[in-house]
Amino acid sequence: MIKCTFASTIGKEFCLEEWCENLKKIEIPKGDMKLLWIVNKEIATSVRVRFEKFKIGFKESEFLISPFKFYSHKEEATSPQGFTKKRWGVAFNMNLINQYHKGDVFVVEDDVFPPPEAYSKLSTLARIQSVGVTTGVAHSFKGLKSSHPYTAWIFIKKPVISRESIELVKKEVGNFDFYDYQIVRMPDGEGVEDIHASGTVCTYINEVALKDYIFKGESNMFTGQDVNFGWHVTHELNLRYLVDWSVKCKHWELDSQDDIRIK
Repeated sequence: MIKCTFASTIGKEFCLEEWCENLKKIEIPKGDMKLLWIVNKEIATSVRVRFEKFKIGFKESEFLISPFKFYSHKEEATSPQGFTKKRWGVAFNMNLINQYHKGDVFVVEDDVFPPPEAYSKLSTLARIQSVGVTTGVAHSFKGLKSSHPYTAWIFIKKPVISRESIELVKKEVGNFDFYDYQIVRMPDGEGVEDIHASGTVCTYINEVALKDYIFKGESNMFTGQDVNFGWHVTHELNLRYLVDWSVKCKHWELDSQDDIRIK
């Protein structure tokens, strides 16, 4: 019986070699797991070669080609169209994971490099009663001005203001979201803490949190499939979402090889 699916969506060929080498170091029980890779069609051929080697030892494996373009960090930052399409493309790919997974899901993004003990720590935490999701944190090692983790968030209730006040603010400062809640990044922490949402990064999701859920790029409350999923887990299912600050992952923030290697 398969207990967990080791899943990734892959679109960044430039760091594929280093990423695959790092995956090999993660301590996982392959004999109880399914390997599931969802791949950008533009690089499917080269990724398939690595998949065939990496899948050895897994109880089951599946290789799917996504119809969506995988947008780079630069395209996302400079193109509103790229940002919107990326959100919905990521949501589509997460729905593929939800459709084809078996058991729980351990997700690692294609530019994230978890430590060897990531699976062991996050899957153990996930066994705690009423826990839906556990996650590590990603620190940029190249490409961002700040090295602070960006992946642990909480929802804070906003004060209710009048429609007249909303129109006044829009007139003075332009568009502004007036959702009932705002998303606040958690400061660096220690040990294990309750949060409300995180980036996908390196995450363990209990099967119960995925049941009948449809990932979406945005909703009438939040933007981003990860934030909307966090709301579903913590505010609709009333499950806990835990971050383990000791699971520190490296995050490749650039869009090319340039002159960098994992250190």
